[in-house]
Amino acid sequence: MNIDLLKRLCQTPGVPGREERVRDLIKSEVKGLFDEVRTDAMGNLICTRAPRGGKEKPKPRKVGSEKSATTRPLRVMQLCHMDEIGFYVNHIDEKGFIWTNPAGGFDPRNLFSRRVLVCTDDGDRVGVMNPGGRPIHISAPEERTKVPEVKEFFVDIGLPADKVKKHVKIGDYIVMHEPFEEVGDKLVSKAMDNRVACWLGIESVRELDRLGTGHGCEIVVAFTVQEEVGLRGARTASHAVLPDVGFGIDVTLACDTPGVPEKESVSTHGKGFALHIKDGSFISDHTLVTEVEALAKKHKIPYQRSILAAGGQDGAAAQQSAAGARAIGITVGTRYIHTVTEMIDKKDLAAVDEMKVAFDRRRRTMVRMLNEIDGVVCTTPQGAFYVYPSVKGVIGRTIRGRVADSSSELAAIILDEAEVAVVPGEAFGTPGYLRLSYALGDADLAEGVGRIQRLLAEAR
Repeated sequence: MNIDLLKRLCQTPGVPGREERVRDLIKSEVKGLFDEVRTDAMGNLICTRAPRGGKEKPKPRKVGSEKSATTRPLRVMQLCHMDEIGFYVNHIDEKGFIWTNPAGGFDPRNLFSRRVLVCTDDGDRVGVMNPGGRPIHISAPEERTKVPEVKEFFVDIGLPADKVKKHVKIGDYIVMHEPFEEVGDKLVSKAMDNRVACWLGIESVRELDRLGTGHGCEIVVAFTVQEEVGLRGARTASHAVLPDVGFGIDVTLACDTPGVPEKESVSTHGKGFALHIKDGSFISDHTLVTEVEALAKKHKIPYQRSILAAGGQDGAAAQQSAAGARAIGITVGTRYIHTVTEMIDKKDLAAVDEMKVAFDRRRRTMVRMLNEIDGVVCTTPQGAFYVYPSVKGVIGRTIRGRVADSSSELAAIILDEAEVAVVPGEAFGTPGYLRLSYALGDADLAEGVGRIQRLLAEAR
């Protein structure tokens, strides 16, 4: 496990709207893994990898160059936001104290006596954050129980006002400044939300490339901006990419800690990745949930289902972009989210990585298997398998006492006798074939094709 990369990602500052340093680090790490890497107008880093046929390397293809959606491979988009919660400088007072405006959601109870990093054009400066007010030695009892609002906190960088104003200006940004640590079986840092996803976006594709077994889909990993202030980058990126399937890769709550009822824990450390069913922004596609769950069981990858009562993530943007996409959330349970002590379990992180690699590889395996069946063509446009068993030479013949005098009648016979729903191929520009449309990964897909072929063999 490449812990050093996760550490560098977490320690690189990047608040919503100022993710450029994180983006540069990611660009240096993904060299050679994708066929196209580009930065859009919002600052999203969109990395595209064409289908791979095993060890051979296909020629790079231009994203969006297809003539129609039905002629291109299945497009799977993974959304991993780069931004961390932080602050913008909005005022420097006459004493040189810096006042801020938050970019993202903070609980003020977690802001007392924090070291911060003020990021400016001429370098980063360490400072301390505290709320205005008297210290415990001279404060009244009622003052000690008051929780200040976020706007009452200021930053002190230890310089006189003239020097502060010389080096710091309105619009500079501030992040928390705490170390990345390995603590027992856990990893602790600020910005695990969501550099964990950035790490997964890089490392899962790196592993896929190392294995060299290929994948039948086009993989687009979008390292997005401004998620913490409203999924903004993910919305524009999804409209540009037009995915068939979207994976929102993120952290989720792991409130398996004192003071929280078990039913509100959302996820539990050490039980594997969290299969995200719903939150305040979207509901995962139930067929994708079924497929991911089946894959996890097949490969013995630990997982748990989770529902987050409120909040949202980038998977919602993929699901709701343009004409829509099938989408799901894959998450890592994280304790103490939106603090400087965000904690993940190494086993849960490894489980997500294994799951993403298995999902991408599975498409190629399933498509290859179906295309190896004599008389069957299998394609994967728009997020589902479309399987076309040949019916050439069958029209006009008799099957189990019924005459298949048209494609529609043949479809009715197959439905009645083989219990498989099909549609005449003429409606889709494939005369001479029938079409089965199954949810991606349906375990009965090959069995359905087999039942049809056995029935057609009885034609007289």
